[in-house]
Amino acid sequence: MRIERLWVPEKPSVGKDIVQALVRTKRARVLNARSAAADGYFALDSGDVICPLFGHMLTMLPPAAYLTKEQNAGNYFDFLPLVPQPFKYEPKPDVDEKGKAHPPKRFNLIGELSKKAGQIVNACDIDREGQLIFDEMFLYWGLDPAGSRFLRAKITSKAETDLDRSVTTLEKNGSEHWVRQRMAANARQVMDWLLGMNGSMAYQQLTGVKTMSVGRVQSPVLAMVVLRDLAIQTFKPQTYYVPVVTLADGTTLRWEKRKDAAGTAGFDAAGRLIDKALATGLVGAIKAGARGSVAVASTTVERENPPLPFSMGRLQATASKQHGLSIEQVTKAAQNLYEKHKAITYVGTDCEYLPTAMHADAGKVIEQLASVFPGQCAKADPARKSRAFNDERVDEHFAIIPTGIVPALSDAEYAERAVYETVVRRYLAQFYPAYEYQKTSLVVMFGPDEFRASARRDLVLGWRELERPDANEAEPEAPIGSRELPKLEVGQQIVSTGVTLETGQTKPPSRYDEASLMDDMISAYKFAKTDRDRELLKETQGIGTSRTRGPIIANLLKRGFLLSTKKGKRHEISSTPFGKETIGRLPPWLTDVTTTAKWELMLSAIARGEADMQSVIESQVQYVKTVIERARMQLAPQRFAANEKGAGPAKRAA
Repeated sequence: MRIERLWVPEKPSVGKDIVQALVRTKRARVLNARSAAADGYFALDSGDVICPLFGHMLTMLPPAAYLTKEQNAGNYFDFLPLVPQPFKYEPKPDVDEKGKAHPPKRFNLIGELSKKAGQIVNACDIDREGQLIFDEMFLYWGLDPAGSRFLRAKITSKAETDLDRSVTTLEKNGSEHWVRQRMAANARQVMDWLLGMNGSMAYQQLTGVKTMSVGRVQSPVLAMVVLRDLAIQTFKPQTYYVPVVTLADGTTLRWEKRKDAAGTAGFDAAGRLIDKALATGLVGAIKAGARGSVAVASTTVERENPPLPFSMGRLQATASKQHGLSIEQVTKAAQNLYEKHKAITYVGTDCEYLPTAMHADAGKVIEQLASVFPGQCAKADPARKSRAFNDERVDEHFAIIPTGIVPALSDAEYAERAVYETVVRRYLAQFYPAYEYQKTSLVVMFGPDEFRASARRDLVLGWRELERPDANEAEPEAPIGSRELPKLEVGQQIVSTGVTLETGQTKPPSRYDEASLMDDMISAYKFAKTDRDRELLKETQGIGTSRTRGPIIANLLKRGFLLSTKKGKRHEISSTPFGKETIGRLPPWLTDVTTTAKWELMLSAIARGEADMQSVIESQVQYVKTVIERARMQLAPQRFAANEKGAGPAKRAA
């Protein structure tokens, strides 16, 4: 069989799309249409052969592959840290319905076809993991995927015109961009193995718990949930007091704070007034005629630009929150909308911006969407250009947006309809005016105590016609209808016409749900302990990637570390006793979210060509050595002797 080009997509559904695109663009004919499923590939009379993968076809071997029988059954601390040179891989076997393993048919088929091909096209997903899936396979066979035979298809949309463009505009798979993508993914893979395997074995040995597990991303995510649960469990409600002053026109000003009083006698760490006698005394003084001085009296017009289009992480969190879907349901729906319905662009993205050139397509896309969103599209102005269109903020991917192809979705496909509507509304928001409102602020000081009244009135709803604030989101100021705050001057003295004392109770933090956990994984900067780290981590997309965050949560649930409970529209997440025990036995520095987020920064730097892969991996090796040393130091001599027979086979480390 003559093979001009062998196309290797990441999954069968993409393979079928490529076949259709080549049939259109080359006027080709499928030669083996009836036997393609049995053959494992499509052969075209143009000399093109399309043979899809099933994700990663290779797996990194476990520690047992590097150890002697005695080491594997003995004390792990005798040989840790384990740093293979080189790492070993093997093809994933095919597994039948009875669980029996067989030689990897598809893997071997691609190897045979590649020997006959003049050119080989990498048509895997365009993220760094997709690049690794293709490249590592050919490296395993001793071929250089950066060589002249290898090309790269950049598929970002399944719409026919976009797909046709992708299969006719190929790049070199060995270009600097794609090689860096592979290096970043390879570094991620090696770093995960080094910490996951070594850390797990060390703490299995230390604790005697054979299921003890450590992971670069897994452990910090589990710690986030455990710490939240402990905060809820140990929470003790605190009564606090809020003096409320009434002015002659009926305006009420609520006590806000006393300057620099947080944590001092009578005030809690958040600055709330918790001493009733102190609160009563303040109320009495104002009743007795104490005058207030106006510190702030301002009215301004504020503008809020539309929120950026979705990365996969933000889409998972937002759609889960809006529609009561699990992260798994949102993920599956988005993949179907991309792969099956061709209704949205590539979903494996951590980017929230769009190439400037895509703005030219806005009019056509909005026109096509108008068939199902007539009212919303009528108010969208395709000439308007939001901040989302920014070439400098686009990496190898761009944000998720509708392609213009409107899917025909049945009632049974509720999740897909819900996710599609969420994507469309956010896209249309880019062509709506900014939300404008009038903000009025009044601050009056009674001695050192600040009393505040604030209000806002909508002037131009703009994009908020499409997306109203979430019910759980606190508005910056409560709307006041037609009533205005009094027009006062800074420095003006006022006397209250009444003052009351309200009481409240502090509430525990909310339990995580899947959406808020995903949000916090993305917003890792919130956990930074220093301002410097906080600013640094704002540049990242948090911990994990669009491809891994959902599976990480799912894996923690599957392995019994976390529990998900449906409550109304929320999928509440809590830690199990096993999850709490695991985090309780691990040192805090091993579960630090900011440490993991910094590793993600390094991986991104490799992809941009700003960091050397080997140097990053070596820094992880040094980190792992520290992990092992600290674990070894926790092991008392008698415990060390008691565990000489080991904590279980090293192959179980994860």
